[in-house]
Amino acid sequence: GKYTTKLEGEINIPEQVVNEDGVEFVVKGIGNQAFYMCEDISGVTFPGTLEKIGEYAFKQCTSFTGIDLSLSVLRSIGNQAFLNCTALSSITLPASLQSIGKECFAGCSSLTGITLPQKLESMGEGCFSHCISLTEVDIKECPLESLPPYTFDHCTKLLSIQAPNTITEIGEGAFYY
Repeated sequence: GKYTTKLEGEINIPEQVVNEDGVEFVVKGIGNQAFYMCEDISGVTFPGTLEKIGEYAFKQCTSFTGIDLSLSVLRSIGNQAFLNCTALSSITLPASLQSIGKECFAGCSSLTGITLPQKLESMGEGCFSHCISLTEVDIKECPLESLPPYTFDHCTKLLSIQAPNTITEIGEGAFYY
């Protein structure tokens, strides 16, 4: 059956869980829409075993203030995983991160700066669009060859972007406002 639980405050996602049969499982991923619209969650402690965050996993968690994924082995973040997390002001990404999905951090209107890790190979369209408080971006260590369309669309306060010399293409509307 379906269960409804109101989640609030700090959430701790453990490295291991045990099912009703006593079998232990290592937590390697957070599923699609796992915490979608959990507006009263203020933060999450992520396990070091985390490899993947699914699509819409934390979409519209409007009380999130900071995300620290630095101790995880995260490789990918799905489309719109943190879309419209409007209180999110800081994000620390792990060195292992390789891909960020479409509109992943779009609408994170309190985010002021972001440094992307050196293993990052791909970013989806509009991944930081409408981050209206974003002033600084550091992607200089990334081996990116292009900035996708609408990457920083409507980032009206963006003052500085440190980019690698590997970028040969800037997508349509990447800096549009």
